[in-house]
Amino acid sequence: MDGSIRELIKTLDNYENGWVVRRDAAEALGKIANAAVTALSAHLKDRDMDVLIAVESNLQSVKALLRQEKEEKKKEYTLRELAQSCAVKGECEVHPQDGGYVATVNLSNGRHHRVFIMRSKSRDGRDMVRIFSLCGKSNKDYEHWALKLNRKSCKSAFALQPWNNAEYLILVNNIMKNEVTPELIQDRVREMAVFGDWLEEKIEGTDEL
Repeated sequence: MDGSIRELIKTLDNYENGWVVRRDAAEALGKIANAAVTALSAHLKDRDMDVLIAVESNLQSVKALLRQEKEEKKKEYTLRELAQSCAVKGECEVHPQDGGYVATVNLSNGRHHRVFIMRSKSRDGRDMVRIFSLCGKSNKDYEHWALKLNRKSCKSAFALQPWNNAEYLILVNNIMKNEVTPELIQDRVREMAVFGDWLEEKIEGTDEL
């Protein structure tokens, strides 16, 4: 067990691994951690005093670690740090564009899609990060469909945006800058690339956005 855990940790720590491999390692470690905490918690009333002491000591260590994580001041990342966290050789290239960044994601179906990571401001002037993906030129049929789908979306929303002298249907997510983490950006970029490309193929029949 110890050996397999060490291998999973190495896989997770190695940024040269693709995001799928690292995500799977994280999920596997999470399941192991869950199982370990559940097993320890089940012995909080163990009759063997030595076992009980070991159980309580290790659970206290877990609680202290979680408490420390919560209490630590959250780092505020630069836009460059957030965008570059998405870069994976052969899977995603990140380049500066118009004061922000564009992530070009290579998809498993052989296609690609671009996701933009830009600076923005809230109505009250606070710094935000705006992530969006072009899906295709707007038309009434897809606008109506997108508005209905917005009711079910918990992450990104559909909107219209001028682009290259035309109006495009986009997927967009605006997040307060002090709340954004590399993990959150990576999640949004992957989701928008996959869904945005699917819509581009339906609306435009191209692989250019």
